Amino acid sequence: MSTKPRILVIGAGPAGLGAAARLLERAGQSIEVTVMHMGHQLGGKAADLRHGDSGGYDHGCHMIAGFYRNMKGLMSRAGIDLGNTLLSMGGAAHVYAPHNRKLHTIEGDGAFYVSSQLQSLPPLSLQERLTFDRVMNEAYVLTLRGQAEIRRLDDKCFSSWCIERGMPPHIAHNLPMLRYFQNVYFNYSGKVSAYHLLQSFRLMSDFGMESATQYVLPAGYTTTIWNPIGDYIRRMGGKFIPYARATNWQYQGQAITGVEIERPDPSVNRFDLAGWSQEDAHLGKGVRTVYTNFDYVISTVPSAVFRSMNQDNKQLWNSKFFNGISRLRSTATVSMTVVTRKPVGVYPGPVFGLPDPLGICVNMKPYWARYRDDPDIGSVLSFVGPERGFEAWSNEEIINSTIDSFSASDEFGCIREAGILDVEIRRNVTDYSMSFACEPGVQKYRPGNKTPFCNLFLAGDWVRNEVDLVCMEGAITSGQEAADMLMRQVNSGGCELPGKLRVC
Repeated sequence: MSTKPRILVIGAGPAGLGAAARLLERAGQSIEVTVMHMGHQLGGKAADLRHGDSGGYDHGCHMIAGFYRNMKGLMSRAGIDLGNTLLSMGGAAHVYAPHNRKLHTIEGDGAFYVSSQLQSLPPLSLQERLTFDRVMNEAYVLTLRGQAEIRRLDDKCFSSWCIERGMPPHIAHNLPMLRYFQNVYFNYSGKVSAYHLLQSFRLMSDFGMESATQYVLPAGYTTTIWNPIGDYIRRMGGKFIPYARATNWQYQGQAITGVEIERPDPSVNRFDLAGWSQEDAHLGKGVRTVYTNFDYVISTVPSAVFRSMNQDNKQLWNSKFFNGISRLRSTATVSMTVVTRKPVGVYPGPVFGLPDPLGICVNMKPYWARYRDDPDIGSVLSFVGPERGFEAWSNEEIINSTIDSFSASDEFGCIREAGILDVEIRRNVTDYSMSFACEPGVQKYRPGNKTPFCNLFLAGDWVRNEVDLVCMEGAITSGQEAADMLMRQVNSGGCELPGKLRVC
């Protein structure tokens, strides 16, 4: 019988893969690492989505920012050639101004260089532009004081922070810059925490001129990044258990002793496509089991999934730690890809600030290898945005509204006149596909990696970490931090199993 510490990582998204790789990189063959995941493509919310026989689309238009140091480091160690994989969009982005339905191009690296260009967007008077510049300078000085200083502003929304410093409300509530960063990181149409927006400023400005550059991939994220990282984990000795969905914890005293899981009935589930979700999982006889082959657990499930576990246990969820997590909210997103016969929206780089619900658009035709040289494809428009406020809309209503809004600007061109070849829409409404909402005041409820259970650790973009943004870099960083904390505990003698439950 093996005496090696057995570590179970739940989830194979960026956080889970980051945690598993970090454990094996640091401890090698002295530990056993198993990754349990639902069985869809590796990558979690950043996975490919299969669409019949036509190939896969990403879950929205994911982008890799220049400051994603931990993500790029993991990719390199997994043998991924960054030079041929990361395709720069040229340092340019575009903000849609609804007042005149025009695009405004911003170029350059660094968040504050970007914001200095955004101040010139009409309609601002000279005095208003000077006020904008002064407030942005104050923001810049504040970020220089470090993450701990700006974290104090978590209870404020960014618009309120600007108004307190003299910016007129009609400008503060309609800042193109606010829309820009809101679209980039939050996929949330409500108020954005001043801390999280200023943290974006800090990260996009601190690490050199390349820090704000946005990159995309020549193919889907699962094929290009997550599968090679999965192979890297296997080469180091890690194992994967697919088609297993964690539903509840079993515990004794202060230790997790089992994970209740569900497995789908293979006769009615198509594993070769998108896997199974909360809504379409068909469970056969005897597919509910309890997994106990572990000593430690790193859970990387999304916050909405974690909140759904052990819901009948009032003692657990009334405790201080778990009650805080219960206050976190998630938001559903919508993603859509439109393929046209003729070119439309031929701008390098992303377009932000489009009318909700799909506020971001990237023409992926120049980047995706399978479309790049196809003369019969004019454009491949990838949209993403929040579903909040549009839950009652049908797919057809969202598709038509997005196409009409996009086509309303003379600078884009008409999608319908370009000839629509294919439309794929994805409503990301299950607990497993929703995104954590960075609302004002949320930071005090976000947990750290350690839980009251001595052998349970948390990771994910909703868990506090060095990056603290809802993005792939935040998830990977959190996974690495959870792995480091777990190994420190293992090396210091571990924890007694079981003990008396103390969840308060």
